[in-house]
Amino acid sequence: MAQVATFLVIYSSEIDGYFRKLLKPNPFLIRVCGFVLLNAFGYGVVTIVGAKPLKEIYLQIGPAIRVPIIFAMFIVIGVIAERKKHI
Repeated sequence: MAQVATFLVIYSSEIDGYFRKLLKPNPFLIRVCGFVLLNAFGYGVVTIVGAKPLKEIYLQIGPAIRVPIIFAMFIVIGVIAERKKHI
């Protein structure tokens, strides 16, 4: 779940920008509701739904190499965050 949430943090500006463009021509109330739905529910649902297949993938990997692979994925996420100027 932490990996999915971290990816969302890294790419949230792109996601928010897309929805900002999508909602811009709409009235204020619709833009505010869209913002609330995206942030309060959208990111939460993506985190929960995205964590399930990732968990299944990790469960298919043998226990001996699971931890190093999870650690390596966090390193990859860190490199992506560095390239996107998040750290």
